[in-house]
Amino acid sequence: MVAILSDMLLPPDTLPNLLALLEQRGPGLSPQFQRIAQYCAANPDEVALAPLRVLAGHVQAHPSALVRLAKSLGYDGFREMQRVFKAAVFDRARGVTSRTSLLHRALSPRGTGADPARAVVAHEMAGLQTMLERLPAAELEAATARLVAARLVWIGADEPGRAVAWHLRWLLTRRQRPVVLLDAAPEVARRQLATASADDAVVLVALDTAGG
Repeated sequence: MVAILSDMLLPPDTLPNLLALLEQRGPGLSPQFQRIAQYCAANPDEVALAPLRVLAGHVQAHPSALVRLAKSLGYDGFREMQRVFKAAVFDRARGVTSRTSLLHRALSPRGTGADPARAVVAHEMAGLQTMLERLPAAELEAATARLVAARLVWIGADEPGRAVAWHLRWLLTRRQRPVVLLDAAPEVARRQLATASADDAVVLVALDTAGG
């Protein structure tokens, strides 16, 4: 019984569980804490990597407010809570590295002299060309207009499409459009989108890796 109670009092050690706790506690939080919690749910990568003072500036709060929120969730301080966000980012990075290694071996059989980079680029360019040929011009123009008019653009992708999503975010950011890249974990992405409004636009990227 003591062990069970101890586990219940421990703060979440995974990002989905942490975001679930923030969502559960949300209605009872102060307006300031609600604003911080919503920012954390919508921008997990930034929370993982940005300094405390920078994050505090984004949510228009004193750094001590982020520390107090973390402590209210059972953490010793903000840094301990931030480690949960960092762990999620590093886990995703390891997954991408593993997939890249497998792709490299698959495209470079011994003795063939194959260039994996050229093979990947050629495959993706062919896929994009096919998409342009199949997508009606009117639909493409309507989608572009929607992105330009959106208050905020949310971009999500499956694992093969992450590079395209990152590039699209870069293009929109260069045009001074507000963009949020959805987390690769579906549960985290769902909680991010829970903060979206009707004036936002959502872009989902899914690439066909079957070679067809």
